[in-house]
Amino acid sequence: MAQPTDKDFRLMAKVAQISQIGMEMAVPVGLGIGVDFWLKTLPWFTIVGAILGPTLGFIHLLSIIRPAKKSETGERP
Repeated sequence: MAQPTDKDFRLMAKVAQISQIGMEMAVPVGLGIGVDFWLKTLPWFTIVGAILGPTLGFIHLLSIIRPAKKSETGERP
């Protein structure tokens, strides 16, 4: 069996980051639904989770993309 290369490790790191961003977007909605059922406040925490999750996910996504863009143009991050 062939040994993993640096390219393989970089690819897996990118896949892990994308998975993490997806979870950051989905988990707050699920937590909001859970809190709403627990406190019987449906739909308020679900709405907060639906706003907060994607917002934080996109912020994290931008923080990943910006250094990659800078390194492509030769600028230091």
